[in-house]
Amino acid sequence: PLSLPDALPISLLETASLLEKHGEIQTYATRLLERYPNDTGVRLTLARSLARQGMTEDAERQFRKIIAQWGSDVDISDPPPALVSAHHALGELLAKRGKFAAAANELRMALAYDPLRASMLASLGGVLAELGKFDEAMQYLRKAIEEEPGLGDACYNLGTINAYNGKFAEA
Repeated sequence: PLSLPDALPISLLETASLLEKHGEIQTYATRLLERYPNDTGVRLTLARSLARQGMTEDAERQFRKIIAQWGSDVDISDPPPALVSAHHALGELLAKRGKFAAAANELRMALAYDPLRASMLASLGGVLAELGKFDEAMQYLRKAIEEEPGLGDACYNLGTINAYNGKFAEA
């Protein structure tokens, strides 16, 4: 159980996250991680905040620390949610930085743990399209739409690929 001094920074961290006060998030998260370096929830909040601020190298380091914390000894049927989120967020971060092959690897890892999460299926489909792997991209995008009909990114990317391939009726 957390003592009162510990509970206050966690409450402040949660409030700062809701308000997207990134400077405060970094302050509270850093303070908490000094005491609890293995707290993946706090580290994930910090990494996401860093990514939103464009501090991509720092964010990548934090996502990788979360992933490294578990190594390969994870029950695939019951993965820690922060691990899945870290792979997903790292994949999206790498894609934004134009590192599409590395992004695809991270997104595949996330999907190995949670194969039906529409947002991850759509992200991988978009990355594969950037790599020119249109057939494979379309499979993931269709699966994302099947899981979550009307998912904006998946619908847009699937339509774009169809239009690119001259399949305007399907776009």
